[in-house]
Amino acid sequence: MQTGKCFCTTKGIKGDQCQLCDSENRYLGNPLRGTCYYSLLIDYQFTFSLLQEDDRHHTAINFIANPEQSNKNLDISINASNNFNLNITWSIGSTAGTISGEEIPVVSKTNIKEYRDSFSCEKFNFRSNPNITFYVYVSNFSWPIKIQIAFSQHNTIMDLVQFFVTFFSCFLSLLLVAAVVWKIKQTCWASRRREQLLRERQQMASRPFASVDVALEIGAEQTDFLRGPLEIDS
Repeated sequence: MQTGKCFCTTKGIKGDQCQLCDSENRYLGNPLRGTCYYSLLIDYQFTFSLLQEDDRHHTAINFIANPEQSNKNLDISINASNNFNLNITWSIGSTAGTISGEEIPVVSKTNIKEYRDSFSCEKFNFRSNPNITFYVYVSNFSWPIKIQIAFSQHNTIMDLVQFFVTFFSCFLSLLLVAAVVWKIKQTCWASRRREQLLRERQQMASRPFASVDVALEIGAEQTDFLRGPLEIDS
């Protein structure tokens, strides 16, 4: 029985006649004038698992990304569990869903499983083109497939500088805390020592006096044993 319903071969396109984009799941564009794209966030990794029966007819998926910082390169990383074809283009404005022609090709690869690249902020002039847009077309893959893709804007040198600044700041903070704790400990120890010495002196001062027996020999006479204070008659 024929229902007239089409099987959409591009992920994100839906409708009986494949005339709509799945906007509820971040797909943008217009398949009647071009195609649909999944809008990627910068500095996040996305995983697309086309494993369900509904994905059986999908052989393509498209992505769109806009640099967020004008002074940092835009890095892309993509890999998949099966081979695929890859095309990357760019334009100075968001033309998602329009017919190709305004986009400039920069990458074209076939039968690959992984790809990494970096788009220079100076070469593509991110500063003068704040609406610059990159389009990623992944096609000619077989079902089932898992795809991972990420756009990032990391400055390696600045990241290392920031890491060392943070590391030494934490180290100096810990060192300062340790010094303060040691100083407090030394002060407490010295205070306890002074109190101990004071108690020892007080104990020595409060001891009772005792009389001592003294034996004296006077000339050739016999020795007398005296107790208490000594008095000698002349």
